[in-house]
Amino acid sequence: MKQLRRVVDAVVTVAVGIGGAYALGTLFVWLWAPTPTPENSSPPPEAFLFLWGALLGFFAVVVTRVLVIPRVARRRRRAV
Repeated sequence: MKQLRRVVDAVVTVAVGIGGAYALGTLFVWLWAPTPTPENSSPPPEAFLFLWGALLGFFAVVVTRVLVIPRVARRRRRAV
């Protein structure tokens, strides 16, 4: 039962990480990508913005899950 719980936790963390990655990547493109014109259409600058935002978003979710959430849970257990 404990093994299943860890697998579900890992799957949920990765799923939320992918969602956060997509959201932050899209936000980066929306904020900073130039309007496409024939002069600047190759290579697409928004692809690099999306990749950078996606990497930041995914690792932010994973770091939050691995470092922040366990510390908050420990503090709550001590307070109760």
